[in-house]
Formats: sequence, C-alpha cells, structure tokens
Amino acid sequence: MNRSPARAARRGLATALVLAMPLALSACGGESADESAGGATEITVGVIPIVDVAPIYLGVEKGFFKEEGLDVNLELAQGGAAIIPAVASGQYQFGFSNTTLFGQLGEAAFWTDLGATLRGWATGLAIAMAAGIVLGVVIGSVGFLRDLTASTIEFLRPIPSVAQPGITRPRAR
Repeated sequence: MNRSPARAARRGLATALVLAMPLALSACGGESADESAGGATEITVGVIPIVDVAPIYLGVEKGFFKEEGLDVNLELAQGGAAIIPAVASGQYQFGFSNTTLFGQLGEAAFWTDLGATLRGWATGLAIAMAAGIVLGVVIGSVGFLRDLTASTIEFLRPIPSVAQPGITRPRAR
C-alpha cells in the first residue's frame, strides 16, 4: 500500500482522537453514593417549595428513579442559601436551588472546589491525549493495525475522506 506522509499523519491523528475520547470521558466519573439493602443507590435531594420542582416529585411518584436503581429522598429546604452548604457538606447529594453563582464568588471554598475540578479535568484530558497520541502513532505505524482500524476511523471522521481532496488542495480549473 502506497500512502502519502500527510495521509498517514491525518490517519494517525484521527486514530489518536478516537482512542482518546473514551479515556477523557472516563476521567469525568465520580464517587458513588451509598447503596441501601435493596441494591438501589440512596440519594438525598434538597428542594425548595416552588412549582419548578414538580418534575422531580412526579419522577419519584411515577417510579422513574427506582427503575434506574435510585432511591430518592426529597428534603424540603428554606431556599438556595440552605441547600448549597448542605450539598457542599455532603448532607445532600443534589440540590435544586434558586441561588445564583454571584453569591459564591467571594467564598474561598468556591475557588478551591473550582480549582480541584479544573485540575481533575485537565489531568484526565492530558492522560487521554497522551494515550491517544501514543496509540495513534502505533496504529498508524503498524500496517496490520492500520488496516484493521481503517474502516472504523473512516466512519468516525468528522470530514469524510471524499470531501478532503477539495479541501486539502485546490481544484484544477
């Protein structure tokens, strides 16, 4: 098979990106909540007494959460000012609140949590990129692996290979 270096580089980059995506997404996982005796994950949601919360009550009543393995306990709170610290302390796993972000900008805990979140995201992205690049180079360099993954990579490309000739080089007039 005679391949140009540019095409091999594009193929290697596409392979790297395809392989990096699952690693990047796996970095987004978090800790699991407690499981009750029935095997359902027990979560507590802080809610405020407004009509906007009706869908979560309906979901609990209709059993939508139970079908997904969640045992949802709704706890009424006086407002967002009470819900946010309860979520931050672990008393609630989730909260439905009317508090805006601006009230938290002056708190050190907000910036500490934001920094930890961004560090975790960046670390996962860096690991995924490094693994994807290494695997992309290996797959692009080994003919057997390149041929084995070619159809999948061609299918997953954002720009189909048929459209590339018009983009990569000028057309003759």
